[in-house]
Amino acid sequence: MINRDIIFKSATRVYEQLDYGLSEAAYQIALAEELREYYNDVQTEYHVSEYYTTSKGRKIQVASLRIDILINNNIILELKSVGGKLEKKDEENTMKQKEYKQCKRYQKLKNINEGYLINFGEKQLDFIPIKI
Repeated sequence: MINRDIIFKSATRVYEQLDYGLSEAAYQIALAEELREYYNDVQTEYHVSEYYTTSKGRKIQVASLRIDILINNNIILELKSVGGKLEKKDEENTMKQKEYKQCKRYQKLKNINEGYLINFGEKQLDFIPIKI
């Protein structure tokens, strides 16, 4: 089974059991445990730093960020628990664009091509593959 199928199946199982209305942290705990059935290394709240390089070459940390779930150091999952759909193509809704861009930033910082934006939303589970 490919990663996308495993992650989608796991997220669907969590959503079917827990439904909508819990915090993002609750879904994160459940999904991480479900994924540990398939993967050896599943980390939550993985810290990654953003750096700025000055014009004279000095590198300074400007942000400390947290990846919701990092799988085998090569797959990033960004989780949400919000009403509505999280669609990349929706230019009108800045919240949706913000979440998409957040996942892409994590992928870029970790040099990871495979990422997924998952929303345990009010009406359905949203599962958006994100490639860089």
